[in-house]
Amino acid sequence: MVLALLINTKAFGQEKYEKPTYLETYLSWGSIAYIAPTLLLNDAKLLAPNSKILQSDLSNFKRSFGFGGYQYQGNVNHNPINASATGGLAFEAQLGTYNFGKPKERKHSPQLRFGFGYGSTQSIGNYWSNEVRTPSDTFVSSSGKRIYTDSVFYESVNVSYSSSQARLMADILFHTNPDRRFSLYIGIGMNVGLTFNNQTQVYYTSQSNIKSSDNGNISFYEAGEISAKNEWSKNKGGWLLGVYVPAGLSYRLGKTTPVLNQTSLFMEVKTGLTAMAIPELQTYLLPTIQSSFGARLRF
Repeated sequence: MVLALLINTKAFGQEKYEKPTYLETYLSWGSIAYIAPTLLLNDAKLLAPNSKILQSDLSNFKRSFGFGGYQYQGNVNHNPINASATGGLAFEAQLGTYNFGKPKERKHSPQLRFGFGYGSTQSIGNYWSNEVRTPSDTFVSSSGKRIYTDSVFYESVNVSYSSSQARLMADILFHTNPDRRFSLYIGIGMNVGLTFNNQTQVYYTSQSNIKSSDNGNISFYEAGEISAKNEWSKNKGGWLLGVYVPAGLSYRLGKTTPVLNQTSLFMEVKTGLTAMAIPELQTYLLPTIQSSFGARLRF
Protein backbone atom coordinates (compact mmCIF):
# COMPACT_ATOMS: atom_id res chain seq x y z
CA MET A 1 0.00 0.00 0.00
CA VAL A 2 2.85 2.35 0.88
CA LEU A 3 4.57 1.41 -2.38
CA ALA A 4 1.42 2.18 -4.36
CA LEU A 5 1.12 5.57 -2.68
CA LEU A 6 4.72 6.44 -3.54
CA ILE A 7 4.20 5.43 -7.18
CA ASN A 8 1.04 7.58 -7.44
CA THR A 9 2.78 10.57 -5.81
CA LYS A 10 5.72 10.30 -8.19
CA ALA A 11 3.42 10.09 -11.22
CA PHE A 12 1.48 13.14 -10.06
CA GLY A 13 4.68 15.11 -9.65
CA GLN A 14 5.91 14.16 -13.11
CA GLU A 15 2.61 15.23 -14.68
CA LYS A 16 2.50 18.53 -12.81
CA TYR A 17 6.04 19.63 -13.52
CA GLU A 18 6.48 18.31 -17.07
CA LYS A 19 8.02 20.86 -19.46
CA PRO A 20 5.77 22.93 -21.76
CA THR A 21 4.63 21.15 -24.91
CA TYR A 22 5.74 23.86 -27.31
CA LEU A 23 6.74 27.48 -27.79
CA GLU A 24 5.48 29.98 -30.39
CA THR A 25 7.01 33.01 -32.05
CA TYR A 26 4.83 35.95 -33.13
CA LEU A 27 6.02 38.29 -35.89
CA SER A 28 3.68 41.12 -36.89
CA TRP A 29 3.49 44.46 -38.68
CA GLY A 30 0.72 47.02 -38.41
CA SER A 31 -0.43 50.45 -37.36
CA ILE A 32 -0.82 52.20 -34.04
CA ALA A 33 -3.11 55.19 -33.41
CA TYR A 34 -3.49 57.62 -30.52
CA ILE A 35 -6.34 59.94 -29.64
CA ALA A 36 -4.24 62.96 -28.65
CA PRO A 37 -5.06 66.52 -27.61
CA THR A 38 -4.53 69.02 -30.40
CA LEU A 39 -1.40 71.11 -30.11
CA LEU A 40 -1.81 74.78 -29.22
CA LEU A 41 0.49 77.47 -30.60
CA ASN A 42 2.10 78.23 -27.22
CA ASP A 43 2.99 74.56 -26.80
CA ALA A 44 4.25 74.34 -30.37
CA LYS A 45 6.66 77.18 -29.62
CA LEU A 46 8.06 75.14 -26.71
CA LEU A 47 8.71 72.23 -29.07
CA ALA A 48 10.22 74.47 -31.78
CA PRO A 49 11.54 77.57 -29.96
CA ASN A 50 13.65 78.72 -32.93
CA SER A 51 10.90 78.46 -35.53
CA LYS A 52 10.53 81.66 -37.56
CA ILE A 53 7.18 80.45 -38.89
CA LEU A 54 5.66 80.13 -35.42
CA GLN A 55 7.01 83.54 -34.40
CA SER A 56 5.11 85.24 -37.22
CA ASP A 57 1.59 86.63 -36.79
CA LEU A 58 -0.85 83.68 -36.80
CA SER A 59 -3.67 85.40 -34.92
CA ASN A 60 -6.14 84.97 -37.80
CA PHE A 61 -5.42 81.25 -38.33
CA LYS A 62 -7.97 78.58 -37.42
CA ARG A 63 -7.75 74.82 -37.06
CA SER A 64 -8.72 72.97 -40.25
CA PHE A 65 -8.53 69.63 -42.06
CA GLY A 66 -6.55 69.44 -45.28
CA PHE A 67 -5.39 72.10 -47.70
CA GLY A 68 -8.33 74.44 -48.17
CA GLY A 69 -10.43 72.25 -45.85
CA TYR A 70 -13.10 72.92 -43.28
CA GLN A 71 -12.17 75.39 -40.54
CA TYR A 72 -13.29 75.24 -36.89
CA GLN A 73 -14.20 78.30 -34.91
CA GLY A 74 -11.50 79.44 -32.50
CA ASN A 75 -7.85 80.33 -32.94
CA VAL A 76 -4.35 78.89 -32.61
CA ASN A 77 -4.56 78.89 -28.80
CA HIS A 78 -8.12 77.60 -28.48
CA ASN A 79 -9.55 74.40 -29.96
CA PRO A 80 -13.31 73.81 -29.72
CA ILE A 81 -12.69 70.12 -30.48
CA ASN A 82 -9.60 69.29 -28.45
CA ALA A 83 -8.75 65.89 -29.92
CA SER A 84 -7.20 64.45 -33.05
CA ALA A 85 -6.03 61.07 -34.33
CA THR A 86 -2.29 60.55 -34.71
CA GLY A 87 -0.10 57.47 -35.08
CA GLY A 88 2.22 55.50 -37.32
CA LEU A 89 3.62 52.03 -38.02
CA ALA A 90 4.83 49.36 -35.59
CA PHE A 91 6.73 46.05 -35.85
CA GLU A 92 6.66 43.43 -33.08
CA ALA A 93 8.51 40.17 -32.38
CA GLN A 94 7.26 38.08 -29.47
CA LEU A 95 7.72 34.63 -27.88
CA GLY A 96 4.79 32.75 -26.38
CA THR A 97 4.98 29.70 -24.12
CA TYR A 98 2.39 27.48 -22.43
CA ASN A 99 4.01 27.44 -19.02
CA PHE A 100 0.85 27.13 -16.94
CA GLY A 101 -1.19 24.04 -16.07
CA LYS A 102 -0.74 20.41 -17.10
CA PRO A 103 0.18 19.67 -20.73
CA LYS A 104 -2.98 17.59 -21.29
CA GLU A 105 -5.00 20.66 -20.28
CA ARG A 106 -3.14 23.00 -22.65
CA LYS A 107 -6.28 24.12 -24.44
CA HIS A 108 -7.54 25.59 -21.16
CA SER A 109 -4.21 27.10 -20.08
CA PRO A 110 -3.19 30.76 -20.40
CA GLN A 111 -0.20 31.62 -22.51
CA LEU A 112 2.61 33.89 -21.41
CA ARG A 113 3.87 36.08 -24.28
CA PHE A 114 6.68 38.59 -24.15
CA GLY A 115 8.72 40.45 -26.73
CA PHE A 116 10.01 43.63 -28.34
CA GLY A 117 8.34 46.30 -30.46
CA TYR A 118 9.62 49.14 -32.63
CA GLY A 119 7.71 51.91 -34.35
CA SER A 120 7.80 55.40 -35.79
CA THR A 121 4.82 57.56 -34.92
CA GLN A 122 3.41 61.07 -34.84
CA SER A 123 2.28 61.68 -31.27
CA ILE A 124 0.79 65.17 -31.28
CA GLY A 125 0.24 68.02 -33.75
CA ASN A 126 -2.15 70.49 -35.35
CA TYR A 127 -3.04 72.12 -38.65
CA TRP A 128 -4.04 75.79 -38.98
CA SER A 129 -5.08 77.78 -42.02
CA ASN A 130 -6.14 81.27 -43.03
CA GLU A 131 -7.95 82.49 -46.13
CA VAL A 132 -8.27 86.10 -47.27
CA ARG A 133 -10.76 86.75 -50.05
CA THR A 134 -10.75 90.11 -51.87
CA PRO A 135 -13.35 91.10 -54.51
CA SER A 136 -11.49 91.66 -57.75
CA ASP A 137 -13.82 92.31 -60.69
CA THR A 138 -17.31 91.75 -62.12
CA PHE A 139 -18.13 90.55 -65.64
CA VAL A 140 -21.35 90.14 -67.59
CA SER A 141 -21.61 86.98 -69.67
CA SER A 142 -23.18 86.74 -73.13
CA SER A 143 -26.33 85.43 -71.50
CA GLY A 144 -26.53 88.47 -69.26
CA LYS A 145 -25.44 86.81 -66.02
CA ARG A 146 -23.06 88.58 -63.70
CA ILE A 147 -19.83 86.75 -62.88
CA TYR A 148 -17.94 87.85 -59.78
CA THR A 149 -14.17 87.36 -59.56
CA ASP A 150 -12.33 87.16 -56.24
CA SER A 151 -8.64 87.12 -55.47
CA VAL A 152 -7.99 84.51 -52.76
CA PHE A 153 -4.83 84.17 -50.68
CA TYR A 154 -4.62 80.91 -48.72
CA GLU A 155 -1.93 79.90 -46.24
CA SER A 156 -1.51 77.04 -43.78
CA VAL A 157 0.79 75.86 -40.98
CA ASN A 158 1.18 72.21 -40.05
CA VAL A 159 3.02 71.30 -36.80
CA SER A 160 3.88 67.67 -36.16
CA TYR A 161 5.80 66.11 -33.23
CA SER A 162 7.11 62.62 -34.03
CA SER A 163 9.46 60.03 -32.56
CA SER A 164 10.76 56.49 -32.84
CA GLN A 165 9.66 54.06 -30.14
CA ALA A 166 11.24 50.95 -28.65
CA ARG A 167 9.00 48.91 -26.34
CA LEU A 168 9.19 45.77 -24.18
CA MET A 169 5.89 43.90 -23.85
CA ALA A 170 4.42 41.18 -21.64
CA ASP A 171 0.97 39.62 -22.17
CA ILE A 172 -1.17 36.84 -20.73
CA LEU A 173 -3.44 35.32 -23.40
CA PHE A 174 -6.43 32.99 -23.13
CA HIS A 175 -6.94 30.88 -26.26
CA THR A 176 -9.70 28.68 -27.49
CA ASN A 177 -8.20 25.29 -28.40
CA PRO A 178 -4.89 26.31 -30.12
CA ASP A 179 -4.64 22.89 -31.85
CA ARG A 180 -7.62 23.65 -34.11
CA ARG A 181 -7.37 25.39 -37.49
CA PHE A 182 -9.20 28.50 -36.26
CA SER A 183 -8.70 29.85 -32.78
CA LEU A 184 -9.56 33.03 -30.91
CA TYR A 185 -7.72 34.65 -28.06
CA ILE A 186 -8.01 37.56 -25.68
CA GLY A 187 -5.91 38.72 -22.76
CA ILE A 188 -4.28 41.57 -20.93
CA GLY A 189 -0.84 43.11 -21.38
CA MET A 190 1.46 45.99 -20.69
CA ASN A 191 4.46 47.64 -22.31
CA VAL A 192 7.22 50.00 -21.27
CA GLY A 193 9.59 51.83 -23.56
CA LEU A 194 11.61 54.82 -24.65
CA THR A 195 11.14 57.40 -27.39
CA PHE A 196 14.13 58.66 -29.41
CA ASN A 197 14.86 60.59 -32.61
CA ASN A 198 12.23 63.01 -31.33
CA GLN A 199 11.64 65.99 -33.61
CA THR A 200 9.12 68.67 -34.50
CA GLN A 201 8.32 69.66 -38.08
CA VAL A 202 6.77 73.04 -38.91
CA TYR A 203 5.54 73.24 -42.50
CA TYR A 204 4.14 76.43 -44.06
CA THR A 205 2.42 76.78 -47.45
CA SER A 206 0.78 79.71 -49.24
CA GLN A 207 -1.02 80.12 -52.55
CA SER A 208 -2.78 82.89 -54.46
CA ASN A 209 -5.87 81.90 -56.46
CA ILE A 210 -8.51 83.54 -58.62
CA LYS A 211 -12.09 82.29 -58.20
CA SER A 212 -15.05 83.30 -60.36
CA SER A 213 -18.59 82.56 -59.26
CA ASP A 214 -22.13 82.83 -60.54
CA ASN A 215 -24.66 83.21 -57.70
CA GLY A 216 -22.26 81.59 -55.28
CA ASN A 217 -21.36 78.62 -57.52
CA ILE A 218 -17.72 78.51 -58.58
CA SER A 219 -17.56 78.44 -62.36
CA PHE A 220 -13.89 79.18 -62.85
CA TYR A 221 -10.83 78.49 -60.73
CA GLU A 222 -7.24 79.48 -61.47
CA ALA A 223 -4.60 78.18 -59.06
CA GLY A 224 -1.34 79.99 -58.60
CA GLU A 225 2.02 78.61 -57.55
CA ILE A 226 2.42 77.17 -54.06
CA SER A 227 5.14 78.61 -51.85
CA ALA A 228 6.43 76.35 -49.06
CA LYS A 229 8.79 76.53 -46.08
CA ASN A 230 9.90 73.65 -43.89
CA GLU A 231 11.58 73.75 -40.47
CA TRP A 232 12.85 70.95 -38.20
CA SER A 233 13.66 71.07 -34.49
CA LYS A 234 15.26 68.31 -32.43
CA ASN A 235 13.62 67.36 -29.13
CA LYS A 236 14.57 65.43 -26.01
CA GLY A 237 13.87 61.71 -25.67
CA GLY A 238 11.01 60.53 -23.45
CA TRP A 239 9.34 57.40 -22.14
CA LEU A 240 6.04 55.56 -22.44
CA LEU A 241 4.05 53.09 -20.36
CA GLY A 242 0.92 51.34 -21.57
CA VAL A 243 -1.74 48.80 -20.62
CA TYR A 244 -4.00 47.14 -23.18
CA VAL A 245 -6.36 44.30 -24.03
CA PRO A 246 -5.14 42.18 -26.98
CA ALA A 247 -7.72 40.20 -28.99
CA GLY A 248 -7.02 38.15 -32.07
CA LEU A 249 -8.04 35.54 -34.63
CA SER A 250 -5.59 32.86 -35.74
CA TYR A 251 -5.70 30.43 -38.68
CA ARG A 252 -3.36 27.42 -38.92
CA LEU A 253 -2.24 26.85 -42.53
CA GLY A 254 -2.15 23.04 -42.56
CA LYS A 255 -3.21 19.83 -40.84
CA THR A 256 -0.66 17.20 -41.85
CA THR A 257 2.26 18.98 -43.57
CA PRO A 258 4.77 19.65 -40.76
CA VAL A 259 5.77 23.19 -41.75
CA LEU A 260 2.20 24.32 -42.51
CA ASN A 261 0.88 22.59 -39.41
CA GLN A 262 3.28 24.65 -37.30
CA THR A 263 2.51 27.98 -39.02
CA SER A 264 -0.51 30.22 -38.42
CA LEU A 265 -1.56 33.61 -39.71
CA PHE A 266 -3.20 35.96 -37.27
CA MET A 267 -4.91 39.33 -36.98
CA GLU A 268 -4.81 41.18 -33.67
CA VAL A 269 -6.20 44.38 -32.18
CA LYS A 270 -4.96 45.98 -28.97
CA THR A 271 -7.00 48.68 -27.25
CA GLY A 272 -5.78 50.48 -24.15
CA LEU A 273 -4.17 53.55 -22.64
CA THR A 274 -0.62 54.88 -23.08
CA ALA A 275 1.15 57.34 -20.80
CA MET A 276 3.66 59.22 -22.99
CA ALA A 277 6.15 61.74 -21.66
CA ILE A 278 7.10 64.69 -23.89
CA PRO A 279 9.84 66.43 -21.85
CA GLU A 280 9.25 69.91 -23.29
CA LEU A 281 5.53 69.76 -22.46
CA GLN A 282 4.05 67.15 -20.10
CA THR A 283 3.03 63.51 -19.75
CA TYR A 284 -0.09 62.70 -21.77
CA LEU A 285 -2.52 59.82 -21.17
CA LEU A 286 -3.61 58.74 -24.66
CA PRO A 287 -6.35 56.26 -25.67
CA THR A 288 -4.58 53.83 -27.99
CA ILE A 289 -5.58 51.29 -30.61
CA GLN A 290 -3.16 49.06 -32.50
CA SER A 291 -4.01 46.67 -35.33
CA SER A 292 -1.56 44.17 -36.77
CA PHE A 293 -1.24 41.20 -39.09
CA GLY A 294 1.43 38.53 -38.79
CA ALA A 295 2.52 34.93 -38.51
CA ARG A 296 2.88 32.49 -35.60
CA LEU A 297 5.43 29.69 -35.81
CA ARG A 298 5.23 26.76 -33.37
CA PHE A 299 8.36 24.82 -32.46
